[in-house]
Amino acid sequence: MSRRRAAFTLVEVLVALVITGLVTSVAYAALQGGIDTRERLERHHDRTEALTATRGLIASTIRHALPGVRGGPATFSLVPGVRSDSVHLLSRGVVEPHGTSAAWSVTFWVRDDTLHLHGVPLDGSAPAVTTAIAGVASLRLRVLARGSFASWTDRWEDPSVTPTAVRLTWTDPAGRTADQVVRVGLERAP
Repeated sequence: MSRRRAAFTLVEVLVALVITGLVTSVAYAALQGGIDTRERLERHHDRTEALTATRGLIASTIRHALPGVRGGPATFSLVPGVRSDSVHLLSRGVVEPHGTSAAWSVTFWVRDDTLHLHGVPLDGSAPAVTTAIAGVASLRLRVLARGSFASWTDRWEDPSVTPTAVRLTWTDPAGRTADQVVRVGLERAP
């Protein structure tokens, strides 16, 4: 006579629990890896998007810099640094619509792999703008002097006038660089 089994043995139950535990832990590890990857991609995307917006703001700020008058008040100062340069300028391109706002005093610099931008409207018509974007190791600037025989230089000797153009070289912490050339006052001849 054969005996019919009515239930699982203890060994079969333990084996099923161990297999279920292994499958669950592998699935959890894969899920956690996917979540971690998604979070890293979101952080990278947010940082890239913020840097792109800040680069656009800086380009607009430079493009709409006040031209200044030789011997007049300071409108553009370039301060060369060891790891990064800093710039202070007066501009009308800080708030929308670009180029039609009141004059702003704007400074931007890099410290501790972070780009800092600080702008204050000269007439007090808006609150100050302060931005800090991580992921910029250095910012080097070269300026194009005015005139027929103008050349690119890393020094700006006359802060009472703005240069014709500014070349920004951005470097990230991994050493990758990107160049951006901004012509100052597009409607003005060099």
